[in-house]
Amino acid sequence: MMKQQIVDYIRKHPTATFANLDRDIPGFSGELAMFTPEFPNVILWPAVSSEGIRALGELLKEGAIIMKKASQLSYFIDGKRPTLRIAAGFKSYEKERWLPVCFTAKAA
Repeated sequence: MMKQQIVDYIRKHPTATFANLDRDIPGFSGELAMFTPEFPNVILWPAVSSEGIRALGELLKEGAIIMKKASQLSYFIDGKRPTLRIAAGFKSYEKERWLPVCFTAKAA
């Protein structure tokens, strides 16, 4: 159910951010951090539910949505931004950093 809510939301809101999903998708917010296995110190969002992580992971794997690096300004506008230092991209860091990303739906 959440998976469908997320993809529908992203289709209606191109370049949706984690802050948007956190605010507008019931049950998305949680106590887990989402990151990529290749770069565990690059935090995509520090407060996601297990259901939210599972839904996003499946949508990304299926190619239904695309994740792109975003400007941190898009998060400032929404008033939600982690306090972590900003990551320059997907690469190894000694300490956790936040990489601002947005999501776009793949054309149907």
